[in-house]
Order: sequence, then C-alpha cells, then structure tokens
Amino acid sequence: MRKYLIPVLIAMIVILGGTSLYFYKLYSESKLLLVGDYYKGMSLIGSVPIEDEIYKLENGKWWIKADAAIQYIDTGLYYSGSGKRVYVPVDSADILLESRALTQYLNTNVDVFNIPLHTIDGIRYLDAEMMASIYPIRHSYYENTGVHVLLNGQERLEQGIAADRLIVHDRVDGIQLEVGQVEKNELLTVLSDNGKDAKVLTSEGEVGFVKSAEITSRQAVKITNAPIRERVEPKTYDRFRLAWHQIHDYKFYTGTMKYGPEDGLDIISPTWFSLNVDGIVLNLGDQSYVKAAKDKGLDVWALFSNSFDPDWTHEMLSSSELRKKVIGQLALYASLYDLDGINIDFENVYLDDKALFTEFVAEFAQVLHQQNMTVSIDVTVPWGSERYSLFADREALSKSVDYVMLMAYDEHWASIQTPGSVASRDWVEKGISESLKLIPKDKLILGIPFYSRVWSQIGSGKVSSKALGFEGQENWLSSTGSKAVYDPDTGQNYAEAMVDGSRQRIWLEDATSLSMRLQLADEYDLPGIAGWSLLFTTEEVWSQIQSEYPPGGGEQ
Repeated sequence: MRKYLIPVLIAMIVILGGTSLYFYKLYSESKLLLVGDYYKGMSLIGSVPIEDEIYKLENGKWWIKADAAIQYIDTGLYYSGSGKRVYVPVDSADILLESRALTQYLNTNVDVFNIPLHTIDGIRYLDAEMMASIYPIRHSYYENTGVHVLLNGQERLEQGIAADRLIVHDRVDGIQLEVGQVEKNELLTVLSDNGKDAKVLTSEGEVGFVKSAEITSRQAVKITNAPIRERVEPKTYDRFRLAWHQIHDYKFYTGTMKYGPEDGLDIISPTWFSLNVDGIVLNLGDQSYVKAAKDKGLDVWALFSNSFDPDWTHEMLSSSELRKKVIGQLALYASLYDLDGINIDFENVYLDDKALFTEFVAEFAQVLHQQNMTVSIDVTVPWGSERYSLFADREALSKSVDYVMLMAYDEHWASIQTPGSVASRDWVEKGISESLKLIPKDKLILGIPFYSRVWSQIGSGKVSSKALGFEGQENWLSSTGSKAVYDPDTGQNYAEAMVDGSRQRIWLEDATSLSMRLQLADEYDLPGIAGWSLLFTTEEVWSQIQSEYPPGGGEQ
C-alpha cells in the first residue's frame, strides 16, 4: 500500500492545488466584477454618491446635465422661457475677470448672464469645464474606476497622508468589499469623517472608507477660482481680412476651421450676442469655436447687435443702469470665450437716441479696452435714412473705437422696388470718400458684399429679390443658361433671363466685382476689409483675396 501512497498524495496535492487556483481565479474575477459594479456610473457630489449618470462625454468634452447643475451646483440657476439657455446669478457664482476693477464692475452692474444649452439625445447639458470656471467647483473623472467627482468649495474638505499601507473598503462594517489600496504616504482627499471612519478619494479615483486615525498631516482644501483668463496682450494689425459668420442658434463646434490667414482670412466675427428686453444680452458663444479658430490662426471678434429693435435699444440707451448691465455682460463674455474683440452692429435706431448711442459706445469701449479688446463698430454710408444711417455720429464714434466698418452694400436692398446692384463701384467709392471726411483713414474698414440679389418681376408688377452667394450665382447662371456681360456703369458683370414668365436680373458679385472692391481698399490705403458673410463664399473667393489683398499690403 505504501508504494501507492506517495503517488496518491501527489495527485491529491495537484488536484487541491488546481482546485484552489480555480476558486481563487473565480474569486478574483468575481471580486473584480463586484468592484466594477460598485464603481459603474458612480458620480459623487462631495461625499454623496449619485445614482444617476449626470455626465456625458462628447467629442472630447465633458458635459453635465443642466438639471443636475441646478440641483447640485446652484439652485439659483434657471431656464430661459425658450428652454435654450440657462441664466446664472452673478452673486452666487465666483467669477473673476482680468482685473479687480473689472470684477467689481461686473458684480456691481450685472445680476444674471446666460449660457446656451447643448442637447444630447434630448437631454439638456452644460459645459462642465465652463461651469468650473464660474463656480468654485472641481470636476474630476478617473478612467481606471469610471468615477466622477464634483467637489464644491462650499463644502468642508481635507487632504491627508496615509500613515501606512491601507485597504479601502466599500463600507465601515458588515461584509466589506475591498475597493482599493493605498500605499504609505499616499495623498488622500477626505470627503467626510465621523471621527472613527473617513470616506476618502484616492489618487486613482477609488472611493471608500479607512480608519480616521490612519490619515495624518491633514490640511483643509480650499477651492477658489482664478481669473477666467489673464489680461491678453493688445493686438495690432497692419492690414486684415475679416468675415462675419452668421450664427442663428447655438451648436457645439466640432472639427477644424476651413479658412485661415494662409487662405486670405485673418479675423472671424460670429454673430453671437444680441440685445433683448431689460438690457439682457442673449448669448450663443462657444468656447470650442474659439479654440478651433485660434488653432487655425484666426482672431475672433464676436458681433453684438441690437436685434434691430429700436424700442429695446432706446430702453437700454436711456438707462445708465441698463447700459452698464449690457457692458458688464459683454466684458464677461469676452473673458469667458477668450475673445480678441467685439464688433458692435446697431441698426434701426431712433434718431433721437443719437447722442445716447455715442455715449454708450464710449462707455463700452472704455471698459472693453481695459481687457485689451479690439472694439469696432459697423456703419452704413453716411447718407440715407434716419434709423439706419443718420443716427450714427461717425466722427464722435471713431474717437472711441479702434475700427469703423463701412457696410458699403445694400445700395439696392431686399424690399426696394427698383432692381439694381447691391453695391456699384461709384456708389461704393462715394461712400469711402464721404466717410473719410468723418473717420480717420487708419480706422476705416471697407465692408464688401459676398452676395448679390436676383431680382424677379412679372410684367410691370411687384419686384421681389433673393440673396445669392458666389455658388448660388453660378447655379443660377447654369440653370438659366444666361451669359454675363460687363456693365461699365456699375463695374460689375450683369445677366438676365426669363424664368416661368418672370424677368430675372442680377448684378453679379464675382471675381470681377471682388477685384474692383479690393482695388478700392488698396487705392484708399485702408487698413482692412470685412465681408458679409462667410456663408456666401467659396475657396476661390479666399484664394483671390489672398492673392490681390495680402496681409500687410504689397506683394507677398
């Protein structure tokens, strides 16, 4: 029997060893599954776990549910009537602008501002990084554990050192699950402590409990915000090419900008800010858009319009309180979106508000210049209607701002009953020469149209028109079979056709007219051009601008 005993014992040891390894592996895998399930979707607001997944990652950016931001960050946040934006109370945020004086101006004059909402799968979100720049909060995501932690500066937090190697458990008593380990002298964030057990966050994002006595060298954690950005250096331009970019609704920008300085575009001006009732400035700003623009080498001058509403404009201009409220909001947005400038576009203004408008622009520029923002303003040719031209005191305005954009277009506008060029050569040149009597040459920018109008009329009936960009014009010429001929009276190519009994006519904005406008800017030695709008252009347009109107003037 003994001769069989040793082989039997060896076989039993092998079997037991294999069984032990199997069960240990099974235990380890189960433990990993349990730990994974413990952390899955975990979000902590301070020390409190939240079952709902309140964060969403999209295109490399973390978003927080707007409802969660209202519940856990600031109950004073509220939705706009349209549900497209959230209003933020200034007094409950922690906003620092570029200087103490600017911060005080904001806190004194602005009660609320607004941030556009981003919708994902029907749920409204806010930019988590932006929220952390205006509130004393810190959001961290730990990829190893899948844990989100939102720490609020209003809570009592501590950091300490592990006195020895520690095991982190999921609970303080009963059947405990090991959810992490901490090496000696490792830094821990103490989320809560009852004097016996402490809830901690490790550097790996593991969340659980250790004994309070095992944490030494504790220090209070104070979460405070730095200025949203440091004061930028003032920009100077020898000569620039700007394009306005029409934006009607907020959309988180992804991808890269199509055009940059090497293509003929130096500055982009998105139409982000607009005046509303009670001095509210509606905001469509997007930090990702600015980053994409700057990655392309572009400066960003966001446009601020009066929504072309004379009553809202009068309400704001006639109230010192509302003027400061508007200026404070724009100063905040300039900092929040890291802008290089603001472009003021006020149209349809009562003539009686002329002096008030001049005062407002001077006040506006004085504050924005403290941020080293470039401030520009749009004006029409210096003749025409009271509400669209005569209300602007060009000579006084040019003393406050850095640049004045001459919107040298709409010689024949959309509702006029006399078809004609959007901007003929003689009309544009008169606009330049008359403007230069009121505006210094080194501040006057020639605004050029990137669109034309196709005019339609049946017999002697009513005239209607439709704006077309460069590509739209080419499609119209192709579809009608019309041939363009040069019109020396306008300095443009002209074409017409009969379409379904309607006489259609167009004075083309093409390479010929673009060259004419660029030559005028050169002849008068103006410091830049500005085109309306980017959406009407093609690659050929920018290639021509780069070739015929290079930065700095002269040949490249």
